[in-house]
Amino acid sequence: MSIQPSRPTQHDLSVLREIAVGGTSPDPSAAHLKQITAFNVERVTRRFFEEYKRLFDHVRATIAAENPGARIGPHKRNLTGDSQSLHAFTQRLLGRIIFLYFIQKKGWLDGNQDFLPDLYRRATEHPGANFYRDALEPLFLKC
Repeated sequence: MSIQPSRPTQHDLSVLREIAVGGTSPDPSAAHLKQITAFNVERVTRRFFEEYKRLFDHVRATIAAENPGARIGPHKRNLTGDSQSLHAFTQRLLGRIIFLYFIQKKGWLDGNQDFLPDLYRRATEHPGANFYRDALEPLFLKC
């Protein structure tokens, strides 16, 4: 696990809380069991997907509420009136953001570990700004 002390992620903080041991002389076998539990792949995967589903549902609802009548795709389907189109759009959007986060974490975006926050800040600093329209759409569709 690689943690940047100045910028720990929610996952980093969660794992550190789970493996923390207290007292003056912690029991080594209890500490080992905490590590096994904290890094259990099935548990981590289940928690990731539970949190992802919660986020997915929130993003999908926000897109629908903020974009009534929006049309997408070659057939100009009504994004908010067609649940399949809305689902697919949300899935694609979150997949792209996760991909950006992954390559940011790897240092592949010119070594900028703050690429996403910087992109968001730059794209939303003027009135009427829209992060998707002003930053993500050009990045994914015009590059």
